[in-house]
Amino acid sequence: MKLALFLLIDLPVIRIRPFLFVFWFIPVFPFIGCTGPEVPVEHVHSRPPTALDSFMIDFSDYFSHQVSICNCPGAALAIVEDTTISLVRGYGLRSVDAADPVDEHTLFRLASVSKGFGAVLTAKLVDKGLLHWNDPVNQYVPDFKVNPEEETPKIAISSILSHSLGLPYHSYTNLIEAGKSITEIIPLFRDVRLNLLPTQKYAYQNASFALIEKVAEKASGGKPFTSLLQQELFSPLRLKDMSFTYEDMINSPNKALPHRADHTGRYHPVKITPKYYNAVSAGGINASASDMAVWLHLLLGHYPEVLSQNALDSVFAPHILTSTDRRHYNFWPGVKETYYGLGWRILDLGDHYRYYHGGYANEYRAEIAIDPKYKIGICGMFNAPCDVADYLIPAFFQHYEQWKQLRNN
Repeated sequence: MKLALFLLIDLPVIRIRPFLFVFWFIPVFPFIGCTGPEVPVEHVHSRPPTALDSFMIDFSDYFSHQVSICNCPGAALAIVEDTTISLVRGYGLRSVDAADPVDEHTLFRLASVSKGFGAVLTAKLVDKGLLHWNDPVNQYVPDFKVNPEEETPKIAISSILSHSLGLPYHSYTNLIEAGKSITEIIPLFRDVRLNLLPTQKYAYQNASFALIEKVAEKASGGKPFTSLLQQELFSPLRLKDMSFTYEDMINSPNKALPHRADHTGRYHPVKITPKYYNAVSAGGINASASDMAVWLHLLLGHYPEVLSQNALDSVFAPHILTSTDRRHYNFWPGVKETYYGLGWRILDLGDHYRYYHGGYANEYRAEIAIDPKYKIGICGMFNAPCDVADYLIPAFFQHYEQWKQLRNN
């Protein structure tokens, strides 16, 4: 029996088509369309085939069709539901100039989705007692000062990770993109006058967010931030594709190349640039769909030996109101209010929060969301700035909620 659902999303960029659910029985497997990541067996549970498997197949078909409609060269998708990795798959090509398909291990750049990693790593250091959320940043980075200087001690670690330290929007992002190191940028903050007192208003940042790298290094006794990422997150989670340097990306034999559209709308590959690899926590992580499936599992609380629930709760707590920022996610269906937590956007749906972040750099797009009510998470990565990246998250949750309604009726 086939049941048709129609996606109703009040967003001008969305191309609507019927979404068909076909309920059939399929073989038992934890991953669709791939061999899947190497996840410790205790974290991936075998189960009998369910209607959810059919939902995932149909959503994969829907997503593939949407990618085709907007001519996106390549994409990858990871979806986890509770303790099950339900979908890990590549779509399209790594480059339009070659026939190599995107697969579950193809590397994409995460851009600002990297911020969630920086916040989670910091939460681990807080758990270990190496630092505290309310510690002043200049306690660890003495050269960091702002104007007026007497406000400097009020800028806490939580302020830089929630974009609420009082600096003008995107202060010194231009220097990050120009390749300046965080060490070079730190003394320049004293030349920028605060718009408001710390914690009073949200203004998105990259350079000041990356201060967390210097804070973490000092708190850990001088260990490089990337070594901490590897030691505390990448290694225990066995994220074998994930990396954080320009050299890692360009030397990978399985990477998606970035693409840009010409005046006719046709995509062409462009060069991978070094931008943001000098600010890993703000936008410099490379990852595959296989890696992101495991990361989603962690964010749903299924790796308590790696990250405690208390640490997760701390990064997902709302810190600053962001609804004055006129971004598309403020108008997604069901969203009542929006906040920024620590490295994460918090979408208030009335009865619960949904956690989200997007990223764009060097023509790559990445989108991630976790919904604790449904115990489900999704991550999409794209090697071009296509429309489907804009509406992947709201489309997925509308499809999922409608499917659950049908199942319950």
